[in-house]
Amino acid sequence: MSWALTVISVFVLISSSGASPQSDLIQDCQLLGERANIPNATIHVSEIVKAGTNLTFPFYDKTCTPTSQVVKADICRLSFDIDTSTNSSVRFEAWLPLDWSGRFLGVGNGGLGGCFKYDELDYGSFYGFATIGTNNGHDGNHGRPFYNSPGTVEDYSYRAVHLEAVLGKQIVRAFYGSGHKRSYYLGCSTGGRQGFKEAQEFPDDFDGIVAGAPAFDMLALFYWSGVLGQALGMPGSPTYLNSADWSLVYDNILEQCDELDGVKDGVIDDPDLCQY
Repeated sequence: MSWALTVISVFVLISSSGASPQSDLIQDCQLLGERANIPNATIHVSEIVKAGTNLTFPFYDKTCTPTSQVVKADICRLSFDIDTSTNSSVRFEAWLPLDWSGRFLGVGNGGLGGCFKYDELDYGSFYGFATIGTNNGHDGNHGRPFYNSPGTVEDYSYRAVHLEAVLGKQIVRAFYGSGHKRSYYLGCSTGGRQGFKEAQEFPDDFDGIVAGAPAFDMLALFYWSGVLGQALGMPGSPTYLNSADWSLVYDNILEQCDELDGVKDGVIDDPDLCQY
């Protein structure tokens, strides 16, 4: 009889010992913006998002795609803005997996850089990285926000990604109760340029950087796009190349230029040597 009473007493004690871990986690996420102590931050979202949720982004500029993302991991999602000057601001998104590996990941942008890489936020958080990205200081994949706004240019050039590293690590410590073990950066094109800038100006921000296809010479890139557009025309014009046409061009370029480096391996090592 005394054994039964002891078991019942222990059960009652455990059952009444306070809030569940799940409710604590929800509250921790809801209060994350406050606990992270981010100066001058305007919090937009601070909530738990379950795996399988299809997030939509109604605020997204029409030049940004996609407008939704299916989340693959249980995360705490924090979205906020901070002012970077009197006429500029940066929006941040932190996706913090509940099953955290101890690693931190900052992600870059593409093109003119005013669109979140939600697929990369999802990719990083799915693999256990506390992942953060930005809108790079403006909304949309176009140049209008840069006009007469030097603060926006600074955000785009370097400041947004540097702040993503600094504030992201601050958020990680506030949510998980401890700092990261390793920090990494992932970006391509404009994101690649951002990665090189980080390595040059802020080498302590990340332990490792993946900077793919860095878009350094933007004037040349836009010039090339304009020349190519004039040469090929728009869809429906007689000069426009469809997918089948591009396959022929690809094969022809390889045939003409593959062996310029002395090896026929399906790779053109130095495109500048290929006068196609």
